[in-house]
Amino acid sequence: MAPSVPLSRRTSSARVPELWSLGDIQVMKKRAFFLSSLLSALAALVAQIAGFYFILVAIGEAAGRAAVMLPPFIFFQHAQHAPTESHSGITSLLLLSGLVLAVLSLASVIVSFRRGERGWRFISIILLTLYAGTWGILLYDRFASHAA
Repeated sequence: MAPSVPLSRRTSSARVPELWSLGDIQVMKKRAFFLSSLLSALAALVAQIAGFYFILVAIGEAAGRAAVMLPPFIFFQHAQHAPTESHSGITSLLLLSGLVLAVLSLASVIVSFRRGERGWRFISIILLTLYAGTWGILLYDRFASHAA
């Protein structure tokens, strides 16, 4: 039979470290807008990258179809290709959701500045600048082709 030891004595020698303390939660509350801006900017960049992936897949499929139709198509009868799946819906969803997340991140950065939250806000600003740069590439290509 095991000796009868009070529960408090058994657990006091083998304390398990706490993963979250009350102080950590207080710090997170003080930096809520900074952390939300950081997470929103990262999610916007991930959505933008995924949107670019689907754009590149569509370009690859179109280039593959164009390569098959090159001459000498006069001499050979080409088989009809099965219709390819369009990714325009998911691409638009990813690009627009990334835009919404970037706007939310910018709003969180502004509120973080106004509240005087501590944190490295320049990281969020750099991520938003990268995001704006990727939109700049898309918009430049679109408007440069119309101007010519």
